[in-house]
Amino acid sequence: MSYDVTLYPAAAGKTPDEIEEFLETYEAPRGPTSPQALAKLRETAGALRNLNPKFDVFGAFEKPGNSIELSVDPKNGFAISVSLFNGEAAVSCPYWYQEADAKRVFEQMWSYVEVICAKLSLVAYDGQTGQIWRSRQDALAGLSVYAEEVTGLHGPDL
Repeated sequence: MSYDVTLYPAAAGKTPDEIEEFLETYEAPRGPTSPQALAKLRETAGALRNLNPKFDVFGAFEKPGNSIELSVDPKNGFAISVSLFNGEAAVSCPYWYQEADAKRVFEQMWSYVEVICAKLSLVAYDGQTGQIWRSRQDALAGLSVYAEEVTGLHGPDL
């Protein structure tokens, strides 16, 4: 189980209601990723890796593919995963962290979302809160939902 922020094409809309309406009919692009789109995904993955060199990268760097996955081993930092697809992306973390660590996780997630939005012209939607992430404050607004889920899964003394 993880806290997920999904990134969609800017055409999805500028408000949560527009994005919810968009999602009712949205189908991700199918078929092979074009060389141009793959180059943008690789560029974005490189920028994310520059931001956090602890990311392990899987996918389109090893062989041509349709996605790039970046993840941090929990032994080396916060267990945040990023998935980059043609026309879509996702940033997620497990429900493991409490208080100060959770805040730092959300701050890191925001820094990754900010790069992805800028590089791929996507809009970040937090389905747990029903809000769009446009700023660090938007990202941190999800902390209360995250904390409730952590407490529900692990109790108050994780």
